[in-house]
Amino acid sequence: MKKNLTLHVVFFLTGVIIGALIVILVCCPCKHHCWMTKNTGCKAKTAYIGVATISSDSANKCFRCYLHTPYHVDTLFAYKINMLQFHAMQLLAASDTSISGFRIYPGIHGDPQPVSSIVSTDLSDKDNTGEIYSTSSINSGPCPTSCDAGSPIPSH
Repeated sequence: MKKNLTLHVVFFLTGVIIGALIVILVCCPCKHHCWMTKNTGCKAKTAYIGVATISSDSANKCFRCYLHTPYHVDTLFAYKINMLQFHAMQLLAASDTSISGFRIYPGIHGDPQPVSSIVSTDLSDKDNTGEIYSTSSINSGPCPTSCDAGSPIPSH
């Protein structure tokens, strides 16, 4: 009898949980977000693998979808790197073909000069600190601040 009652309670609680999940999925106020709706251009038919050229309209759709996901950072729309930082990334990539990306750390040097420390990252998303480059941060940085106000990509 005790086993039977426990089994009924377990089935009841399971049903309540499943029912609540269905209600959340169907009635969630988030369902109007770009990342959950169809026909927004957010869900590509194929994943971007490697490098692909896209139009400014496609880039704008991707940007708007990014803004409506839970993954976006409220204050960071883009990050501009200067040619010195790009060259440091090329040097890091040439010295180690197993890297998965880069990180740019801001800093101040001297009387204050803005600098960047550029480091490569591994597949575990850890910094490869064996080789770090320092460059000027002039003409680089996050948007807002270093933005192109006339660009069609971040327009809402």
